[in-house]
Amino acid sequence: MIRKGGRVARLRPPHWRKTPPAAIFGQIFDQDREKALRATYLNACLIAYELKGLGITADCAPVLDLTIPGAHEIVGDRSYGATPEKVSTIGAKGYRGLPCTAG
Repeated sequence: MIRKGGRVARLRPPHWRKTPPAAIFGQIFDQDREKALRATYLNACLIAYELKGLGITADCAPVLDLTIPGAHEIVGDRSYGATPEKVSTIGAKGYRGLPCTAG
């Protein structure tokens, strides 16, 4: 199967919720940094909770690709943005949310 860009989602509706793409959090970040970081963290917590319920203990997130001219189209909406600063800031918040169900 050839993908035209975007996220890889192995757990999809109708059995699992559709998670928002990283690009959404990048767009929110441009308007309200703190809101985007909180939303990113909470989304990662939800993902962790859902995966834990399935007995899955690893996730390949967050993806830290950059949306830049000349980049391969596979990046699509899975990128938080075009600058390393923005992508690393949002990605770090997502990373911190993944273990929120540990313990």
